[in-house]
Amino acid sequence: MAAVILWNTVYLSRTVADGRARQEEIPDALLVHMAPLGSTHISFNDDYIWPTQPLQDSFRPLRNPRPFFLAGL
Repeated sequence: MAAVILWNTVYLSRTVADGRARQEEIPDALLVHMAPLGSTHISFNDDYIWPTQPLQDSFRPLRNPRPFFLAGL
């Protein structure tokens, strides 16, 4: 579980930094309500396909949530 929390913390931080770099308003007051404890996006009992090419900057690319989650905001 510690590895999941670390992974989520790293990617939540990258997502906030990316949004702020694109001039999106992300209030600190909202961030205090986020927790890196979710694990529904991680399969603990599945086959894993590892990339054959190195990841850019050693991170997976961030997905754009706007079309699905933040449409119209």
